[in-house]
Amino acid sequence: MREVPAPFDGRQVRTVQLRHHASHAVGGASYSIPSRWCGHPVDLFVGTDTVSFGFGDEVVCHPRVPFGGKSVDYRHLLLPLSRKPQALRQVVHELVAQFGEPWPAIWSALRACYAPDELEAARRLAPWLERADREGLARLAPRMREALADGTLVTAPRRANAADALANVPVALRSYAIESADLRRYDLLLEAARCSA
Repeated sequence: MREVPAPFDGRQVRTVQLRHHASHAVGGASYSIPSRWCGHPVDLFVGTDTVSFGFGDEVVCHPRVPFGGKSVDYRHLLLPLSRKPQALRQVVHELVAQFGEPWPAIWSALRACYAPDELEAARRLAPWLERADREGLARLAPRMREALADGTLVTAPRRANAADALANVPVALRSYAIESADLRRYDLLLEAARCSA
């Protein structure tokens, strides 16, 4: 009796060069790739049901999605999202749902603490993403639960940027408090203008 031959692998195989985005388009759909692979050539395997990427000994596999769709594994984007709070704020609900507990509880606590400023809550969540990238989601989860229990959610200061630089304020003006802008006031002004017209 002859040895059973290996099953035929009908996947399309090619090498692609990743740019600076942690995703790659295949057949009009977008698939996430670990951000540390950016800038490197990666093996792409396109099958009828799956799209896989290989780099060294690592392989990432996604189910095939239709044209215009996305398959995003947020574990691939931990470091980039930790550095871009605005982008994190836009995808945070999908991210915490994908990661499961304790991430939704952490996000809820931060939102409650910094309401209504979700951007500030995202800034405070960002260091947790950076730690998850270094340590792994499973190893970080117990520390996150402890932080929820003892109230020490914010373990790293908010990153300073150029917009946060303190201006030199003259001594005569230091006693004045300046309110932050509230766009709802413009809505009230517009409504008042409509009523008076």
